Amino acid sequence: MNLFFSLTLQLLKRLHRKREIKPTCKRDKKKGTEPIIKFFTSAIAIHPITKKLYLLSAADHMLFIFDMKGNLEHIEQLNSKMFNKAEGITFLSNGDMLITNEAQDKKTDIASI
Repeated sequence: MNLFFSLTLQLLKRLHRKREIKPTCKRDKKKGTEPIIKFFTSAIAIHPITKKLYLLSAADHMLFIFDMKGNLEHIEQLNSKMFNKAEGITFLSNGDMLITNEAQDKKTDIASI
């Protein structure tokens, strides 16, 4: 199966405005308050049961969930203290999600969600 998604920051910001997620915002005199979404993909995985595509953006501390047609279904703001640099995502066969953080101060960790 081949998948191709085309995402732009403008699309994510537009979709983001419809949700209650509040990432860092900047104030622009012409545009008002606008979310700062960097969207640097750090990891991607497909859920073994739902077949949804999960995408991590470590720079934003966000998890994006898409259906297999490329439609954004959910944005989850991750706890920045728990997920300080989320760089890996995988799923167990029962659907449990594991997210790993990049080693900082020579220490890595894994969180199960």
